[in-house]
Amino acid sequence: MMKSRWMVVFMITFGLTVTSVKWTEAEPTSELSDAEKALMDSVPEHALLKVLSVFDEDEEKVLRTDSLPVRDVNDPGIRRLAERLLSDSRRGAYSGIAAVQVGIPRRLMVVLRRDKPDAPYEVYFNPEILEASEPSVNRESCLSMRGYYGYVERPAVIRVRYLDLKGEEITETIRGHAARTFQHEVDHLDGIMFTDRITSEEMLRRRDR
Repeated sequence: MMKSRWMVVFMITFGLTVTSVKWTEAEPTSELSDAEKALMDSVPEHALLKVLSVFDEDEEKVLRTDSLPVRDVNDPGIRRLAERLLSDSRRGAYSGIAAVQVGIPRRLMVVLRRDKPDAPYEVYFNPEILEASEPSVNRESCLSMRGYYGYVERPAVIRVRYLDLKGEEITETIRGHAARTFQHEVDHLDGIMFTDRITSEEMLRRRDR
């Protein structure tokens, strides 16, 4: 749908001929598709959004998608998605989650900052890892691969850049468990599962039930 922003009319008369020229501007395009908005609408606010699983073939295809950059952190759909992921993380006690894990491939994620006082959950738009320390091996699991855990090499200290909820560009150093979680979620945004970083099948194990 096109919406007029202004109209300029040139009246050039040659005998009985009048020519009108009208400029129009497209309405702003939403960051999320109608299908992605409908996905959120289908789950009540009091319920958790479904987390996709690698054990479902169709869902794994989505998880393997490269997420699109967020163009406008103030877009209503993006804000709503960020709020839902924050709420779900708190209620579900997640260490972290990426938007693609709920079926919306955007470069948006939430991480539990255990390296900060009171361990807040924080939202990151378009996160990047700029520098990293030497890697060490530690245990990881994933919401999209429930029932399994593995041992993965990741740096314990990283230098990162991202946009925050105010749209401000932030650069900071993250350490420890929060650093590993940050890297895990960035991998999701690139369509990478933690199992892709395991060098041996012996390092992937099933949880005892």
